[in-house]
Amino acid sequence: MAVPLIFQTIEETGLSTWIRDSPSPFAYWFILSLHAVGMALLVGASAVIDLRILGVARDLPLAPLKGLYNLIWAGFWIQVVSGALLLVAYPTRIFISS
Repeated sequence: MAVPLIFQTIEETGLSTWIRDSPSPFAYWFILSLHAVGMALLVGASAVIDLRILGVARDLPLAPLKGLYNLIWAGFWIQVVSGALLLVAYPTRIFISS
């Protein structure tokens, strides 16, 4: 199967090569770890709000939980940025199934 030109072009960029092949701890594994942190923030804060809405900890008022929305948005944007960088590293492998 032929690799689309756009994926091949992305894989040949300096950023993609650096993320994939760099021995630096700030390359692939740091980005992947940051992606996991973003996921933890997003899912964890959402779970707290969801459980409260479902009736867990009924004595806790909902109003103070509004502050968790900042964590949810922070987690979301960390996910977007780190996910895009992970896609740049391996676009062919991710978008073309074998």
